Amino acid sequence: MSPEEKRRVTMALPSEFPWTHPPEGDRHFNSKAEAISTLGRHFQRVGHRVYISGECPFIIPVSG
Repeated sequence: MSPEEKRRVTMALPSEFPWTHPPEGDRHFNSKAEAISTLGRHFQRVGHRVYISGECPFIIPVSG
């Protein structure tokens, strides 16, 4: 992808995501927090510094 194509795609991505679902309940939050904690311990154990968030939406590009 050329720098100009990357810029156009970046500018086309949403900067905010609409709230289309009701807030999560405690069961979902607790499961998510446990997964984040487990990942954090794993990466700390293997010596990698990473940022792990349970609240960052992301877009996965799909070709085809």
